[in-house]
Amino acid sequence: MTSEEMRSNPREGWVNVNDSPKERYNICKSCDRLNKLTKICKECGCFMPAKTKLKGKLCPLNKWSNCDNNLRPMRRNLQGVV
Repeated sequence: MTSEEMRSNPREGWVNVNDSPKERYNICKSCDRLNKLTKICKECGCFMPAKTKLKGKLCPLNKWSNCDNNLRPMRRNLQGVV
């Protein structure tokens, strides 16, 4: 990944060392902006069980910031690289 790509999407190539999708969805379930029946966020219009599993996605209300404090660089598989 080039430095330009990192600047355009700083979370790409990073993984959360904790169980972030579960933490994120628990936060969503307690938010008044989540339609509990459809599980769609009234702020971004996303289906939250799916969005919470996508790396690099953000809560429009910035409620996931505590979950993302454990981001670490993803180790690349360099096997076969000359």
